Amino acid sequence: MSEARVTVSINGKDYPMACQPGEEAKVMALGNRIDEIARKISVSTGPIGESRLLVMAALIIADSLSELEKSAPSGNTAGDSTASEAPDADGDGDDDGQKAKLAERIQNLTLRLEKLASGGA
Repeated sequence: MSEARVTVSINGKDYPMACQPGEEAKVMALGNRIDEIARKISVSTGPIGESRLLVMAALIIADSLSELEKSAPSGNTAGDSTASEAPDADGDGDDDGQKAKLAERIQNLTLRLEKLASGGA
């Protein structure tokens, strides 16, 4: 079986990716989410290295996943996407509360990572 190829752009840099045929749109959508997080980090921290930026984005995503897993009822799994597909309260497709929480989480993780990077505990 052949594989499909897509190019994901994260913070202005292109990354060619292989995926299963038919998964191209999903991989692109996931890449766009990572790009959004990476750009927010870049805005809040200023210029940082590509590797550090991607590690920070991965930590934010892992932290979000961890929080979702903690708050999920015992019958749900991380793969259950019904919560992420629910409309926001005002119906504008733009959940301001979640954005505020994400921004706060980015800021807190950025501060913790900068402290670790500078040799702090």
